[in-house]
Amino acid sequence: MIINRITANTMEPRGCVAEYDTHDDRYIIRCTVQAPHRTRAAMASMFKVPETRIRVIADNVGGGFGMKGNIFPEYIIVPVAARLLERPVRWVCERSEGLLTDEHSRDNVVDAEFALDRDGKFLGLRVRTYAAIGAYHTSDRAAGPPLANVGCLAATYTTPAFHVEVSGVMTHTQLTGHYRGAGRPENAYMIETMIDLAARELDIERREQEVAAQVVVAEQGRWYTALPRPLFAAAFIIYTWKVVVWDKVLGLGSTPALSGEVAQWATAVLTAYFGGRSLEKVARILGRK
Repeated sequence: MIINRITANTMEPRGCVAEYDTHDDRYIIRCTVQAPHRTRAAMASMFKVPETRIRVIADNVGGGFGMKGNIFPEYIIVPVAARLLERPVRWVCERSEGLLTDEHSRDNVVDAEFALDRDGKFLGLRVRTYAAIGAYHTSDRAAGPPLANVGCLAATYTTPAFHVEVSGVMTHTQLTGHYRGAGRPENAYMIETMIDLAARELDIERREQEVAAQVVVAEQGRWYTALPRPLFAAAFIIYTWKVVVWDKVLGLGSTPALSGEVAQWATAVLTAYFGGRSLEKVARILGRK
């Protein structure tokens, strides 16, 4: 299967206005980003200053679809220019420029094998994906979509065995990242395509195949699949619930904080489980003293 490269091609292009506040000694940037806090953290790291000396304001972001969650070079260069010139600096991307320089997505080549028994019941799925990540590997943006949501291959089916392999391929093209589902649509396309092909090969109706295989998880009385991401994260999810709800909200206890490698693993597992960085700040509670 070939999953073609796409771009968000938003009607509202990327842009920013930056200034350097000499009174408060901090950078102020208004930009079309979907993740202002993550942008601030990255800028603080690059400028080697505390986050309190960076202010990122996301006003009218416009269309983003995930693409504007990236930290583009202009958002670093423009604040620097504003400080050097001692005046506000504005940059707005043109549509033709954005088509080339906005973060792209997908661009996967997939080899898949699907095993069924004589009655059409699913036995196993083997998938190998070659994901183009562009000319540079700058962060987890390119690796996120093909890796973070492989659990969507299981979908609502009780396939008992999976073997999934993902290889990132560096190319001479623009970087790839998140777009509309961040890997979920690709994996859903893979499993549904294999089911359709199997139905044709076995000369049975798709619906008959699903009924014969008892593929709906609800009918099986189980909530997990052969890709056990929920099971892997369950312990940390329960721990986080106790810290946040029982301790912080209800004030009914005090749970000892995790430390060292355990805390790092907890943060990584929770972040991977929820498919993004939205709960990373919550997960950091685990490491607090």
